[in-house]
Amino acid sequence: MRLTNKVSIAALLAMASTSIATQANEVSLSYYDFRGTGVLFNGKLYFNERLSGTLDIGETDFSTVRAGVSYQTDLALGSAPVHLVGGYSNYDSTSGAWFGAGVRHGLTPELNSKAELIHDTAGNGFMRLNFGLDYALSGQFLVTGGYSVNTDQVSNEFRIGMSYRF
Repeated sequence: MRLTNKVSIAALLAMASTSIATQANEVSLSYYDFRGTGVLFNGKLYFNERLSGTLDIGETDFSTVRAGVSYQTDLALGSAPVHLVGGYSNYDSTSGAWFGAGVRHGLTPELNSKAELIHDTAGNGFMRLNFGLDYALSGQFLVTGGYSVNTDQVSNEFRIGMSYRF
C-alpha cells in the first residue's frame, strides 16, 4: 500500500472519530473496473445533515485516491435534492481537484439512485458523468453499484459491492 493511501486511511479514521452525524455513516468494498480490475474502498462520514466527507481508494493496475466533501443544498430537481461536491484526486502519476453537482432520489423505500456531473482537473482534465444505485437489504447492509462515463479518453469506471451503515 502506497504512503498516499496510508495517509488517506488515517485521515478517514480521524474524521470518523470526530463525526457528529445524524445520518448513517457508511463504508463499502466493491469490485472495481477502471483501467484494470481490482477493489475500491469507500467511506462516507456525515458531519451534520448537509455536510459529509468521502474517501475512495481504488487499487487496480494503478492506485486511485479521491477525497472530498458533499454539501446538500436547498435546491431540488423535482423531488430530488441537489448536492454540490468537490475534493482532491490522485491517479498514480497525476493529481488535481474535482468539483460538480448531483442529485439523489429514492425510487422505492429500499432503492435509491444518484447522478452526478463532475469535472476533474487531473491530467489534462476530464468530465465524469456518474450514475449509481443502492439497494438496502436491511437498515445496515446495502448492495451498491455505479457506472461513470468519462471524457477525454479516460477509461470509464464500473463498480459493484456491499456497504455497511453505522
